[in-house]
Amino acid sequence: ADAYRAATGSAIAMESGQLVGVGLHPGALTTLDIANVAPHIFNPATDLSWTLKKLSLKGRDLRALLNISLLADTAGIPIGWISISGSTITYSAASSAGASPVRRIEVQGSPIVDEQTYTVTLHDGLLLALRLIVGELKKLGFPTSIDLSQIEETGIETWVAMLQYAKANPTLGSSFAVGSRMRAVEPDLSIYGPAIQIAKNKTGSQVVYVTVQNSGLEPSSERLLKVWRSPPNDVVLDDTASQKFFTVANGVAVPPLAAGERVTIEVPWSLEPKAEAEPAQAVYTIGAQVYSPVNGVKEANEKNNSAVVHRKL
Repeated sequence: ADAYRAATGSAIAMESGQLVGVGLHPGALTTLDIANVAPHIFNPATDLSWTLKKLSLKGRDLRALLNISLLADTAGIPIGWISISGSTITYSAASSAGASPVRRIEVQGSPIVDEQTYTVTLHDGLLLALRLIVGELKKLGFPTSIDLSQIEETGIETWVAMLQYAKANPTLGSSFAVGSRMRAVEPDLSIYGPAIQIAKNKTGSQVVYVTVQNSGLEPSSERLLKVWRSPPNDVVLDDTASQKFFTVANGVAVPPLAAGERVTIEVPWSLEPKAEAEPAQAVYTIGAQVYSPVNGVKEANEKNNSAVVHRKL
């Protein structure tokens, strides 16, 4: 989203985690690495993949749009976690059905003004998803009259915007405070992809490090952590009926965390069942989830309390 906003000069930019390809690995990056983050649909008529659009919205419509993005699951069109640039949002992850989850929006550090016009950069895919969601919510009886017609085509492909941003910012990562732009008013224990790593600890043992952070504005109580993995070199079966997972650890205590606090938990790496041979090099699908120790109690925000990544060992 930062790259999209930098490429177009808009006040705000948005991206959906559901529409992103692979993540960025540590170390030197190639043009292909950047392009694979945004492997968006190619249009032979324009000879371009998805391009960036600048959508002009009144403040009230922007608020409604952000509410809709958080209610997308209700309409049966999950668009994943929304990444935003140029704005900070406070919302309630535990809003009751039909209630507006957004509590406060700031744009460039100032509270949103209903009658002011803001420019929002997004791409073809997210724009289509939002249009579908608006239509479905209307069918479900949610009143909405968002004007999504005021669009300026930039002609800038998403991956090109990212490449330009990477060239202008040759060291990426240190400026990204993950989980700081959209925060729940409740405790919100979160696991983001980069927070799961395989490494050797100080004693030389292979372990999984999982960083859990409280992205909410209230302190959390104790939670539990589960970590699982695929067989080696089995990632092609991801999200299929043939996919297999083995538990690495379960019921690992996550201590109470203050708002904004994080903790890194070390879990011994397991290759059970013991009959499984470990190749000299292998890629694993690894997942982690934080959950309540009380049976039947769900996290207020279940969109970011788990993550699945690929790691090479």
